[in-house]
Formats: sequence, C-alpha cells, structure tokens
Amino acid sequence: MQLQETIGMLEKRDLSATHEKKTLLAEIDRLEESKKLLTAELKLAQRRIENLQLALNEGLNDCSEEDGDGDCVLEDVKTNTGRGVCDGQRALSSVPWGEGRTAEHKTPEIEQGNPSISRSTEQTIQFDKQDEDAFDLNGCEDKLNETTEETKNLVGKLCDASEKIIHNTKYVWDNVAAHRKLLFEDMYRRSIEQLLPSSELPGGGLFVLIKNQDGQLYWQSKQTLFKLRL
Repeated sequence: MQLQETIGMLEKRDLSATHEKKTLLAEIDRLEESKKLLTAELKLAQRRIENLQLALNEGLNDCSEEDGDGDCVLEDVKTNTGRGVCDGQRALSSVPWGEGRTAEHKTPEIEQGNPSISRSTEQTIQFDKQDEDAFDLNGCEDKLNETTEETKNLVGKLCDASEKIIHNTKYVWDNVAAHRKLLFEDMYRRSIEQLLPSSELPGGGLFVLIKNQDGQLYWQSKQTLFKLRL
C-alpha cells in the first residue's frame, strides 16, 4: 500500500514537471517568433539607414556646385519622382514646366505670361522663392542618426531575446534532468525505507540496493546470495 502511494505521488510530480516543461517550451516558441519579428524589423531599419546615407551623400555631391551668388545649385537634386531629397518637399528649380509645377509655384508675372521675363529669370525667381527647408541636409542627418539609434535599440532587443531563448532552453532541460534524477533518487530511497523492511521478497532477510560492476542495480539479501535485478 505504501509503495502504491509512493508511486502515485511520484507520478503526480512527474506530471507537474511535464506541464512545466510544456509551458517553458511554449515560451521558447513565443520568443523565437519575437526574435524573427525583431530580425525583420532590424533589416528594415538597416535598409532605411542605407537609403538615408545614400540620399545624404547624393545631396552633398549635388550641392558641391555653386552659382555666381554662391548659392547651392539644385538643378539635379531630385529623385525619380521629382521630389526633394530627405524631407520629401519639391526642389522647385528641379521641376521643369509641364512636369507637375502648379500655379502656386509661379509668380503673378509668370502666371500672366509676361513676355519680358526670360526663362533664366523665371528660374531665378523660383529659386529665390523656394523654401529653405526644401533641401535640408541637417534634417537628413538627424533622420540618419535617429534611424541608427533605432537600429541599435533593435539589435539590443534581438540580443536580449536570443539570450532569453538560450536561458529558457537550458532551464528546461536542466530542470527536466534534475527532476528525473530527483524522482529516481526519491524512488530508491523510499523503496529502501518503506518497502524492504517489511519485504517478503524471496530469500528472506533484509535486502539492500547495490550496483554491480556492470552498472546494473540489484536488490541483494544480506543473508543469501539471492539477487533481484531491477
């Protein structure tokens, strides 16, 4: 009766450990999924850095030329869509007539078709009237720094997720191994304490648990040479 109670108790403990193992494995799966999402987000952030760095370099190259007044020449500072670099605003001098320039970009004289205003004068007017922020290298650098910092944060999160996965995985298997060892040790100890003193095993007398040179465990009687292999 005592042996059955002991076995029942050990089975309950084993069931509890199995449940804990499943819970931890589910947590590992969740962390793995989180790691995948962070990795994808990290790649996007790195791509943003590359694009911003490219835009910054192109902008610096395009502004290496100056006109007679020392102003930055923006003739070629545009993307394929004709939008200004970095902040998405139109660089007005880079938008030829007929390619999206609206009435709000024109002066009243040009809008009225004043023949005394030449094309070069017309472009000069547009250049002088354009917003200083239409091509903002400082803004581009700020965004680049911000994205770089964002990438660093993502890398940190990714490392944390990886470390936690490793920790949880190790904990699962260490916990299972330790629990199994404890179960066997507890079973042997209780068997010796509870089963053997009142045992009616063949051979009579008090049996002890021994391990032979081959590593096998046996119950052996102190009074006879009888052995009962486990």
